[in-house]
Parts: sequence; C-alpha cells; structure tokens
Amino acid sequence: MVDSPDRETLIDPEADDVPRSRASVLRCVGHFILVSFIITPSVLLFWRGSFNLLAGYLVGDDSDRLWLCLAIGSPVVLLAGLLQHYITRLGRWMDGQSYILYRLFVGVYFYVVAFAVVAQWVALWNLPVYFIPQMDNAIGQGIRAILAFIIMIFLRTVGQARACPVDASFDFDPKPFRIPLRFGTDIAERCSAKFVLDVAFSLLVLDLITVQNWAGTWSLLDYTVFPDDPCLSSWVSLGVGYTLYLLVTAIQFPLYRASKSLRGERLEFYKRLAIEDTYGLVVNFAVNNVWRGLWGLYDCYILYDQPWESNWLTHGLGAALCFMVCAGSSMGRILVSVDGEADDGSGMLFAVFTSMGVSLSLILL
Repeated sequence: MVDSPDRETLIDPEADDVPRSRASVLRCVGHFILVSFIITPSVLLFWRGSFNLLAGYLVGDDSDRLWLCLAIGSPVVLLAGLLQHYITRLGRWMDGQSYILYRLFVGVYFYVVAFAVVAQWVALWNLPVYFIPQMDNAIGQGIRAILAFIIMIFLRTVGQARACPVDASFDFDPKPFRIPLRFGTDIAERCSAKFVLDVAFSLLVLDLITVQNWAGTWSLLDYTVFPDDPCLSSWVSLGVGYTLYLLVTAIQFPLYRASKSLRGERLEFYKRLAIEDTYGLVVNFAVNNVWRGLWGLYDCYILYDQPWESNWLTHGLGAALCFMVCAGSSMGRILVSVDGEADDGSGMLFAVFTSMGVSLSLILL
C-alpha cells in the first residue's frame, strides 16, 4: 500500500525499532515512566477540569450547554483541519522572525485546539443520551459501545480511540499543525470540495463514532463496577487499566514482528488488519480504564466538596504540567489513523516507543 503525501509511517521502514540494546531498553523504560506517571495524569487533570467546567457551568440548561459546547468546539476543530496548511505557513514565518514567538504560537495553538476537542467531546458524549434517554442503563451503554466498535472496524479506525498513555507526543514535532485525514487528501487539493468533505468526515463523523465507543464503555463500567462506591470503582479501573497497559506494552513487539511479516497479498492484509483490530480492542479498553480511574480519583480527592475550585485547579494545573514537560500537544492534538495502512508493522507500536525518541532528541538539542 502506497502512502499518500499527507501520511507518514511512524518508523523508518529500513529500521527495526524493537529495543534490543541495553540503552534502547532503558530509553523505552524512561519513556514508559514519563508518559504513564507524569504526562497521562497531567492530561487527565486538564481534561477533567475542562470537561466539567464546560458541562456544568456554561449558561443555559443542560441541553443548551451541550449545544453550546458543540458550537464552541466543532468550528475550531474544523478550522484547524481546513486551515492546517495556512497555519503551517504562518508558523514557518513566525519561526523565521523569532523562535520564542513561534514557540508561543505553537503553545497557544495546542491549548486552543485541546480545549475545542474537549468541548466537542462534551457534546458528542452527552447528546445521544439526551435524545435517547432509554439508552442510559448498563445494557444500552453496552450496545452503544459495541455498535460504535463495529462501525470503527468497518471504517478501519479502531486505532482512533487511542490516547495517553499509549499515544502521546511532545511539542517539538517538526510538523505540529499537520492533521492527517482519513482519505489522505493531497495537499494540492486543499481548496477542493473533496478536501472539505475529508476534513468534515475525519474530524466530526469519526470523532462522533469514537466518542460513542468511549462513552459506552465508560458508562458501562459506571453501572457494573462497584456503582455504589465511586472511589473504589475508580481504584479498580485504574488497577485494571495499568495492568492491561503493561500487558499490551509487553506484547506489542512480538505482534509488531507478526504484523510486519504479513505483506503483499490481499489475504495477508486482512490478517494484519484482524491482528491490529483485536489488539486495538484490548488497548482501547486499557486506556479507557486508566482514564476513568484517574478521573474518578480526582473527583474523590481533589477539593471534592468545592467543585468549582476543583475544576479550575485541575484545568490549570494539568495544562501547566503538560507544557512544563513539553507535552502540550498530548492534551488534545487532532490525529486520524487508519488501521492496517502501514505494512511495516508500525501500526502495532505505541507512539511512546517510536516518534518520542525523535522528539526527546530535539528537546535535548
């Protein structure tokens, strides 16, 4: 499969990124610790504070706030996709004028886009329940998650549901404004209707489906895992999430080799796709549990009796910590992935063990 100009493989096809030397193993362990115990909790602080502020404190009643969240988030997300090439040009110009100005511009961009993504998720998470209140039970939420996952399989976007700790990025990406699209519309077509439709489908439709899978899984856990003790339920989710995360981290390299060996024929492609989707199901469940666990623990222990102050504290502290470790892009960078697209096996590898090595090198330089 030929990559479109707007897509890049995570690793060099000529290089095998599976850690073998002591130095590479130590680097991977360092990445794992940094992302798992610093970046991921910081991202969750930002998301928890932003989500609760948007869902609970905007003007109007509950339904009005949801539509307002959609009106706040979706236009910004769409503009980030539609204008990505022009924003890139502006960034290059700023970089030529002043590196400090450029870094400030990148930081503001990441913050605004992340906040817009959270706003869009608030709306897409809650609007289906508003329109179909009958789904707000264990069975309904389970069906919601399963149907969304089936659609994700057909659209080849199971990997779209990944987030910290399996997917994280640093702010020194040489292409911070690039947003890959589902159908890889060529840069030369950026003024065409095809490009506009690709952006709308990639950033709205795919996000809607991904959110339904996340919301259904999360809510199902709310109904089934110690529903009468939210704090205990959060601890259980955190334990399950990090245990599964350790497991999928360990097995990604054998699966990487297996996927890499499946090249060429159409049957081999479907085998590789089946491996990625099955693995992706477990990965997404692990990530969902990690997020639910950390989120619930923040609710339990961070100014639990002062929600307004608690939400602002976590929003600000999370953003500050992410930018302090040069991981502001991890708060909500817009990325679109296609299952089975990379025939070099890199679809099985977490970003923690691929692109981060380059980013850390840039930071140290």
